[in-house]
Amino acid sequence: MYENKDWRIGYEVYYTGKQYLSNGTQTNDFTTLGLLIQKHFKWGSPYINFENFTDRRQGRYSPEVLGTVRNPVFPEIYAPTDGFIFTVGINIKPFGREECTDDCHSK
Repeated sequence: MYENKDWRIGYEVYYTGKQYLSNGTQTNDFTTLGLLIQKHFKWGSPYINFENFTDRRQGRYSPEVLGTVRNPVFPEIYAPTDGFIFTVGINIKPFGREECTDDCHSK
């Protein structure tokens, strides 16, 4: 994480090792990556966020639904099911931004 009075940039890496499901089968291991970039202004902070941009999801390794349409069977969830997520937003500060010295970011 890098942060100063104007920017916040964060990068995350998660590794999930092989797991054993209740039926004894072993899952694949996988890594997911994320990135957040945020710019601070007096009125607020716009941001962009990338989650799981390696697009790892359980459906790439094994079916998420088994059985028939009338009688579905759902196996255990052990990996992300939603894949890549991209979000854009604004955190609005209706009363403005507090002035901050350099030492307030180290807390």
